[in-house]
Amino acid sequence: MTLPAISKLIFLAAAALIVPLPAAEEFYTRESIPLPGDSVPEVGSIALLPDQRLAISTRRGEIWIAEGAFADDLSKVRWTRFAYGLESSFGMFWKDGWLYVTQRTDLSRLQDRDGDGEADRFEVISQDWGFDGDYHQFAFGSNPDHDGNVWVALCELGGKSKWRGWAVMVKPDGTTLPMASGLRSPGGLGFNAKGDAFCTDNQGTWNGSSSLRHLKPGSFQGMPSSLHHYDRIPGLDAPPTPVNESRITDELKRSPTLVPPAVILPHGRMGASPTAIVLDDSGGKFGPFADSLFIGEQSHSQIQRVFTEQVDGVYQGAAWHFLKDFQCGIVPGKMAADGTMFVGGTNRGWGSRGTRGFSLERIRWTGRTPFEATRMKALHNGFELKFTEALDPETATDLSSYKMESWTYIYQSSYGSPEVDKTVPEVVRAIVSDHGKTLTLEVRGLVQGHVHLLDCAGLRSAEGRSLWHPAAYYTLNRIPEPPAPSVMSPPRPPNNWPKLPWPEKRELLTGIFAPTPADKQRIEEAVPRKATVTTDEPAEALLFWRCQYPHVSIATGNHALERMADSTGAYRVTLSDDPADFTPENLSKFDVVIFNNTTSYDVTLGEQGRAALLDYLKRGGGVVGIHAASDSCREWKEGIGVMGGVFKCHPWSPKGTWAFKLDEPGHPINSAFGGLGFRHRDEIYYYQPGSFSESRSSTLVSLDMREPENSTSPDLYPNVRQFATTDGHHPVSWIHQLGKGRIFYTNFGHNASTFWDGRILKHLLDGIQFAAGDLAAESAPSGEAANATPHR
Repeated sequence: MTLPAISKLIFLAAAALIVPLPAAEEFYTRESIPLPGDSVPEVGSIALLPDQRLAISTRRGEIWIAEGAFADDLSKVRWTRFAYGLESSFGMFWKDGWLYVTQRTDLSRLQDRDGDGEADRFEVISQDWGFDGDYHQFAFGSNPDHDGNVWVALCELGGKSKWRGWAVMVKPDGTTLPMASGLRSPGGLGFNAKGDAFCTDNQGTWNGSSSLRHLKPGSFQGMPSSLHHYDRIPGLDAPPTPVNESRITDELKRSPTLVPPAVILPHGRMGASPTAIVLDDSGGKFGPFADSLFIGEQSHSQIQRVFTEQVDGVYQGAAWHFLKDFQCGIVPGKMAADGTMFVGGTNRGWGSRGTRGFSLERIRWTGRTPFEATRMKALHNGFELKFTEALDPETATDLSSYKMESWTYIYQSSYGSPEVDKTVPEVVRAIVSDHGKTLTLEVRGLVQGHVHLLDCAGLRSAEGRSLWHPAAYYTLNRIPEPPAPSVMSPPRPPNNWPKLPWPEKRELLTGIFAPTPADKQRIEEAVPRKATVTTDEPAEALLFWRCQYPHVSIATGNHALERMADSTGAYRVTLSDDPADFTPENLSKFDVVIFNNTTSYDVTLGEQGRAALLDYLKRGGGVVGIHAASDSCREWKEGIGVMGGVFKCHPWSPKGTWAFKLDEPGHPINSAFGGLGFRHRDEIYYYQPGSFSESRSSTLVSLDMREPENSTSPDLYPNVRQFATTDGHHPVSWIHQLGKGRIFYTNFGHNASTFWDGRILKHLLDGIQFAAGDLAAESAPSGEAANATPHR
């Protein structure tokens, strides 16, 4: 490490010590609301009433109404008991003169008809769920949804009464419908800004960690002990019983209705018992977190903050700490229109860090905005974060500002789970945009189904402020697809263009099929920024791209390879479409020759060019073949050994997204994939039988035929789909030697979008450095692929 680099690290470390962490009081005030003295108000639910009145229910069956809870002087709060004799209410709201209350036994509504301050009319709306008196059989009710329905999450523990372990929906007329099965021990229920229903669920059996769950209608949430209730629904089959000690990602393949937790709240790190779900719909009156969900935490006496998004129809998102040190364990919460959040607490039977037995507190924004991430969205190759203020560009682009780790949990019948299958993803690039308020992080080693901890402790705002909460926990249920190549449909080539003379093909490839400015920007954001192996001088690379059958991605690939050469310094490009460059004298100037989609170079190069290439390789030169380079040796049999395989057909069309496994997970040329399989959109070849041989080549990447889409997808070409055999070995990338020469070939590269996928570019970079002799890597033939890592 250089002295300037060491000095910079020392400066950053010192800055981290001297920049004080912001205190919560700078941004939010918290005040304790006096409670009625002649009661034990273990607060179970909160309702907002007209005229700035506030109602609370208690776990001992009382309802109290307060006046003055919004006032500046809380010493003047006055309480009136509205009702008593109820059964542990955990859900309450006011509508049209009625107070609706969800109890363990039913959903009822109460009214004060004579105006004396006490309820004198009680009506049961629904009691269409079971309750046998067990302590654990709680029911958590919502406010009405957009259609006036009330959702109720029913704790499954302690019995087999009707609909226990389910979420049900009660219509205004009392009709009760089962909506989602598989809950364990919910702690709260609410809606996001779109109106979709969510509940919190607690760690335990079949719940490796507590989480926020999307109550998708018809879904199975993962706890199998409630599956027997499917017998109550004619014509609806129960989902399969989960396999003990598996993973959610594996069970999702077996159970179409299983919905993974939307946001996992890692046990111990983010509390231990989540409760209330409070939507910030105040329009900015509660601070800069509009439409966020705030989650109560009973055990740790905290509030957490959550951002959610949908990817492929599945909810996922990030969680941050928000406020801590409440007086006791938080259970209910409500957000008022003026931006006041009320939270209530109770400790009986559920110990918490807060020491009081019960509490009622209100939270208000001071008007000062914290430096904080407001959202975190998943990208195909990393994450995008939005911040409340502009970032300091130096710390934002310094990769040492970020640390990451990822893990998942065992899906098991035992209680909870340790953090397992741990990995260390790497932030390899940081881009600041949107006037400094947007940060795009390219991450190597994303793992689908894992929680990803992103610690941004080194990040500073443009004003030098440290983040209020630097750690974010993102639950990556789905990795998004790469962006579409272009908003506009690509131009169509002329029907006869494979038969056109080369000058006309060349003009088309570098004209209408040249990368657009948007494509170049995507490439600029994706190319690696440093070489895997640093050398005194860059390798000299001859990039040959003349072809018989043209691929429209050729010019995009050429541009990406040139930009990668410039950004990494690993090699220097000389472009060529002239076969006359293939002479012994000229080839001796180059460390590696790259064939970019060069169909039929056996014909293009001519006899002298072929001989020069073969001699160049045998003397120790390097060759890299991209995609259609394997469709280049139909007339030159000796040349089959150059690429190591000959194209026969392409069952896997460029419209499909296919699953790939790593045959050698730890191989240096596979470092881009972090040791894990992946999915990618491209056209994949099937090779002439006998042309590819594992007695000659070492397979690095192949199609994962255990993934159903690789053999059943409608994106397979119908006329050749019979070659997509589930028991077949279909190699995609490999290396081998010919004489003293080193060869790397990859099937990727039909789609132009492949050349702005950071993973594939890094794979190509390492292959180029291997072929040039700069990256040492084992190239012994595979024999049989026995060390494959499946896609997860």
